[in-house]
Amino acid sequence: MGDVILSYDTALAFWNCPDRRAARRPLDKLECDRALADAKNGVPDRVAAWLEEQPEFSWLRRPLDIVVPDKDRFRVSSLYRFHTQQGLFPAGSLYPLAAFANSSARYRVLVASPELCFVQMASEVGDIEAAEIGCELCGDYALAPDGEVRDSTAQTGKSGFIFCKSRTTPEKLRDYAEQACFMPGVQRARRAAKWVVGRACCPRQTQLALALSMPRRRGGFGLPKPLLNMVLPLSVEERELLGVRVLRPDFLWPEQGVALEYAGKSKCAFDEARKQDERKRILSEVRNLELVRLDEGQFEDLDEMVSIVNPLRKRFSRQPKRWNPSMIAAREELHDFLLRGPRHPRIG
Repeated sequence: MGDVILSYDTALAFWNCPDRRAARRPLDKLECDRALADAKNGVPDRVAAWLEEQPEFSWLRRPLDIVVPDKDRFRVSSLYRFHTQQGLFPAGSLYPLAAFANSSARYRVLVASPELCFVQMASEVGDIEAAEIGCELCGDYALAPDGEVRDSTAQTGKSGFIFCKSRTTPEKLRDYAEQACFMPGVQRARRAAKWVVGRACCPRQTQLALALSMPRRRGGFGLPKPLLNMVLPLSVEERELLGVRVLRPDFLWPEQGVALEYAGKSKCAFDEARKQDERKRILSEVRNLELVRLDEGQFEDLDEMVSIVNPLRKRFSRQPKRWNPSMIAAREELHDFLLRGPRHPRIG
């Protein structure tokens, strides 16, 4: 038996594809340990041709990221990039995807779980980008490679992201990072997992959620984590007033009675989006919610964003405190990274 474990960027690309092959149940801890041991017997060159022939794998970019117990056993190849796994996998780290056999041996193809992929990616990026990747895995979108649409039903336009269901949850990321030991990136993954917010529907929601809720010492505004796109059931009277059954505020702090609506450059171009905004405004008046609006230009202008967000701290029983020079510098650094970092260029 020889196992080939797809990991790192390759695993992220797999989970971010909306028409990916359905994964089976994850392996338990003993099965994961055996798979890592069998990875030493995997012969990638023999697997390469088979993967190329399979439509569900042929789109994965080369070199493929492969985890092995000892990469010195394998020769360098343009088809594969090898990563050494130190320590054992927690339960649920691997999903079996396919199996095939040739005249001499039987092989399995496995993929790192979204939670393991998060830890692996954290070993290769900084804290903020790791948090963005975590939000992406826990959100209802995925960055499209080069803006390509893998699923013919997906509508991305110039946005550069694909709509797809969340692959995991912030709680699962935090639990897995706590269980993982002796893995590269696990300390950064544990830090970043604390900032991850679920249910974002686009990269900009992720960026805004991080800017609002990250600690002030790391450049955020230090607000409690908001609920993103939470369904608000409506009473019969509210349905008749608004003409819809439910509404979904972009950002909601139910205990504080605050909702925030973000208007991107393309959002206001659609009549339905404007109608939704008006419905949410009416609902905020009916339910005594403070509705705050933030548009693209205000998000990009840090001074304007500060003038809008800082007063909200009173609603959260957090009196505005002075920002010391290190906090101001961190805020500017975070804002610049979110606007121009590696996970921003694909946003139209």
